Amino acid sequence: MSRRYAVRMGAHHEDALHGHLFQDDQDEHGALLLAAPVELQGVTQLLVREVELLSPEDFGPGVHGYRQIAPLRIAEWANRAAEAGLMFISAHSHPLARDTVGLSGDDLNAHQRLFPHLVDLTGAPVIGMVFGQESAAGEVWTSGSPPADVDHVVVLDHRLRRLTATASEVGAGQAEGRFDRQVRLFGADGQRRLGAMHVGVIGAGGGGSMIIEELAHLGVGGITAVDFDVVKVHNLSRIVGARRRDARFRRKKVKVARRHARSINPRITFNSLDADVSSNEAVEALKHCDFLFLAGDSHTSRLVFNALGHVFLIPGVQIGAKVETANGQVTTAYTAVRPVWPHSGCLVCQQLVDPFVLQQEALSEDEREAQNYLGTPEVVDPSVITLNAQAVAGAMNTFLFAAIGLAEPDILDHRLTFPASGETMEITPRREPGCRWCGNHEESALATGDIARLPIRHVSSGPRDRWKLLDRLRH
Repeated sequence: MSRRYAVRMGAHHEDALHGHLFQDDQDEHGALLLAAPVELQGVTQLLVREVELLSPEDFGPGVHGYRQIAPLRIAEWANRAAEAGLMFISAHSHPLARDTVGLSGDDLNAHQRLFPHLVDLTGAPVIGMVFGQESAAGEVWTSGSPPADVDHVVVLDHRLRRLTATASEVGAGQAEGRFDRQVRLFGADGQRRLGAMHVGVIGAGGGGSMIIEELAHLGVGGITAVDFDVVKVHNLSRIVGARRRDARFRRKKVKVARRHARSINPRITFNSLDADVSSNEAVEALKHCDFLFLAGDSHTSRLVFNALGHVFLIPGVQIGAKVETANGQVTTAYTAVRPVWPHSGCLVCQQLVDPFVLQQEALSEDEREAQNYLGTPEVVDPSVITLNAQAVAGAMNTFLFAAIGLAEPDILDHRLTFPASGETMEITPRREPGCRWCGNHEESALATGDIARLPIRHVSSGPRDRWKLLDRLRH
């Protein structure tokens, strides 16, 4: 079986690329890209890390075709690809193409003359791409094998667009009857998109169990749920699908979630991980997901979720519900819905990952007790199912409308809702240029795939080596 390839890029790169390739002059324009390869879901995903927009001098009249890239620029970027362990991609536009595009005979001949030498130079596959207004095609050259097609390009903007060589054709009759009412909203193609998605859910408690339930009802193809905790009596008022005997026998939350999801949709693929989100097992599973939800309370889970999204270009949403009290009285109650896309919403940039809290969470129970000099009892925050439901509704609508291509740009704003007053506060996320995770600089982990150092917990015999999480936040 031949290897499959796909390209994944953030909106900030696609915006710049599209604006350059499709200028008012209706002429062809070119660009060079560097991408990190990573094997995800049986496909070699090329995560676009850098984009260089070629000037008319660097993309001038060709000797063998209409346009060609200046040899010096090719050599420069091929060397950079080899040094960084990235893949070289050349791209240009067919300005009159819209929903259908393909490499021309001149394009294919140019690849045949040049790409075998670039494969030898870079020591890695080399890719040639052509873009239409709403389409993309390409081929991948490797050593000793015939060229392979680029299957698709995923653009991680607010609509999660998928560009292919030819517009997809999906008939209304392909959707199951059980999804008839939602197909009337977003069509059979939207239902097909949902069925093709594998979604990760971090935390299977009150909020996470609701997310899993709704994903099963929507008809997503697969779910990976990560949670190491068990059902307790005080969870029964919030975990959907949980029964009293689950608490009695201390069943794992992910097992309860799997049972409930399969009772809704027996066809769903469900991967239940009884693991800490910062374990290697969890990270390896979650990086294969198309979308992530964070329904966990810890700052450690925020750091891992945020890292996965930026390193592997996976969009996601973090949810939360907070009740603040003073002297036994409720002072504030609010819910939070925070979309985190590779170009927007980084939790570290929003100062939502506290290094001090990370340090405390990294301690063992004995170490935490030893530091509690005053013997202060652990505080259990109030929680109620309706607050979880409000946060989940906002997060699920963000996911749904992005996945089916109906979302608008403002959907990526962070939102706080105060149920006592009905007030909603929208916050435009900031992006720090020097951020370790989302910054556009050489040391950034953005779109680095398996090259990156992820915040995974490493257990050893020495306390100094027990956790590497705080180091991942600072550097």
